[in-house]
Amino acid sequence: MYAITEELSRVSGIKSFRGELYYTINGVLTVNGDSIIEGVEGYSFWFIHDGIYFFTEEGERRFKKDEVSQLLSVPLFVGTEIGGNILCKSGFRRENRKWKWQLGEFDLESYSEVRELPFENYTVELVVADIGIGYFDKNKISALDIKGSKIKWELVLDQFGEVQLQRILGVYQNELLVVLGEHVLLSINVETGEILHKWHELKGFEINATYKDELPSASNFVLDEAVGKLIGAFHTYYFEIDLVSREIIYIQLEEELTSHSIRNLKSVSNNPFTSTHLYLTADVTLEEFPNTDLNAVLALNRETKKIDWVHTFKESGIGTNIPQITDTHLYMLDLEGTLHIFKKETTPLV
Repeated sequence: MYAITEELSRVSGIKSFRGELYYTINGVLTVNGDSIIEGVEGYSFWFIHDGIYFFTEEGERRFKKDEVSQLLSVPLFVGTEIGGNILCKSGFRRENRKWKWQLGEFDLESYSEVRELPFENYTVELVVADIGIGYFDKNKISALDIKGSKIKWELVLDQFGEVQLQRILGVYQNELLVVLGEHVLLSINVETGEILHKWHELKGFEINATYKDELPSASNFVLDEAVGKLIGAFHTYYFEIDLVSREIIYIQLEEELTSHSIRNLKSVSNNPFTSTHLYLTADVTLEEFPNTDLNAVLALNRETKKIDWVHTFKESGIGTNIPQITDTHLYMLDLEGTLHIFKKETTPLV
């Protein structure tokens, strides 16, 4: 499927956006190998309003659209668009050793704050139909009516035990999908806050008595809206959750993994996928490297549950880094800051 074509050193961040790969190398933000902005701090760049919001190495916050780079006076909540504007942190300050802020609305056409909202210390994770989903603290999920400047609904999480909001996976047909702690996954009505379904118990599932009869590592799932499923992998298992039937399916992959010298799949979030493959990282043991933990990146066929391609890194580890994919390439950043570039050899699978 892929062949390695190039390795780049001193890379400090990679992100795939609209089929193109962005990364910083020696402090220069680059897209598909072309330098576009100098002095960018590592991973500190995001894509909003057909432009790039970024932190400079000097700590400035800037927004670049076309060829113009504008210095901003407030930090933004990146990716939370509301009515053509962006939510921002207004009056950002530090009190009693804690950061505090007011929620505001920022206009990227005039580069100015247009209003301040009556919500303090609120972290927005996403905006759906003018509803800001997030939290004041991770013990409850809150939904804000941004236009009406009021709280629409709140869901206190202590009813599910000693858990906190771990991750928001996304929205599927008006259902907010959130992870609580390690083992609880909820479907919540975006408009009302009603709990539509809870996944937790998984009778019969067991790994070394550590994970038994409950859903493991729910943060590993990614949402495939096109087919209405959450997909993921844990240890030596492949998982699917059907968001219509609510059914959980898990398949043991140990025999297939062992045939590629893979001990287990890594537990990381946001693994990329296409309609045919799920791209994962794994821990590997090779006979020629005894007593050495190696890492690999692989493409798992979602239909056959076979590994169609795998590459093992023998010089450095990859930690919790995940691959990034485009129509033609796969990119993997290792712990030494080397970006490994793989080009697709076969017909595109996307």
